[in-house]
Amino acid sequence: MSSTEDTPPGPVKTAVATTLTWVGGLAGLSVGSSLAAVTLPFVNQEKRHRWFLAPAMSLNVQLTLSRISILYDREFVKERRGVFIQNHVNMLDGQLACHVIPHEFCGLYNHWHNWIPGYGWVMYLAQGIKVYPKSKGGVARITEQAKNRAERNMSILAFPEGHRTRSGKVGPFKRGAFFMARDAGLPVVPLCVRGMLEVNQPKTQVFRPGHIEVYIGKHIETAGLSDEQLGDLADEVRNIHVRFVEEGWTPHDAEVVSTKIG
Repeated sequence: MSSTEDTPPGPVKTAVATTLTWVGGLAGLSVGSSLAAVTLPFVNQEKRHRWFLAPAMSLNVQLTLSRISILYDREFVKERRGVFIQNHVNMLDGQLACHVIPHEFCGLYNHWHNWIPGYGWVMYLAQGIKVYPKSKGGVARITEQAKNRAERNMSILAFPEGHRTRSGKVGPFKRGAFFMARDAGLPVVPLCVRGMLEVNQPKTQVFRPGHIEVYIGKHIETAGLSDEQLGDLADEVRNIHVRFVEEGWTPHDAEVVSTKIG
């Protein structure tokens, strides 16, 4: 599969995609988060995610007018929870995760993001896990929150690179997400993305229609692993990302789902 469209989008299509992504995406997110907030007292998190939050977030990435191909590993169990390990490309990564993860989940985010208008409220509604500095007991607080989400039958989304790529290559993986997965009693799941950099380049607000390809691997167990073994696991999962994102590897026996708006 190609990571971009065969013919690059022209200026008109790019302008339409950019307008739709910003205007339509923000409008959809406002409606979805408002409905989630109104129903907070009497609708559980699973239904709020499925009915309001995930569709609203997913709409944003679909409005780039890109084709989205999702490849599920044949051993991936769609209803099993885990910590999804995604490579970090641009501002639509979380929205893409909402489009491809087939059940409710929450993400990790810096605690000070709570003060960002709109975004902080959405992360609260989505039951996001706040990340605090180590000096403030960050590790223990993250572990406590992760265990809580696992007990509530939620998956967790993590970006172990810690920052967006600037070159399109997969950066080094920090081990914290893997420790969190083990301590919360969850497996890890590779969520590899290519083609997203062509849709939105670093430090730009422009969105170009393209071909976004996602590979979701099988669940990899973390139970009983030592800290050293978790480090090896982090390297193993990163290598899966590198093969898919940088080397163009595609599992030919995976289940493929393709969607496009526009």
